[in-house]
Amino acid sequence: MIMNVQKYKKLYQIEADAINYLNDEILEKFVLQGSKNWDLYLSEKDDNYYFDTLSNIEVIEFNTQENMLEYMKKVPKELFIDYSIENKIFYIVHYEKN
Repeated sequence: MIMNVQKYKKLYQIEADAINYLNDEILEKFVLQGSKNWDLYLSEKDDNYYFDTLSNIEVIEFNTQENMLEYMKKVPKELFIDYSIENKIFYIVHYEKN
């Protein structure tokens, strides 16, 4: 079951190692950490570091990993970005379908 859908016009992606360098103000904009590549996803960026900018993004929260995996099968590969199973909270990050 889908618990929550959050849409972002822009979401910023950076390597996990950057967490040691980002200031607290930016870290407050943390959305999730991906399990596929451990990248961090934030709703704002710090101009002092390079972030990949992702546009028209949905972050979907699920109540179980099984529901998340079932939903992942339906997401076209070209829209899929990452997933997260950290802290027993299950998310998928993907581009919005047009």
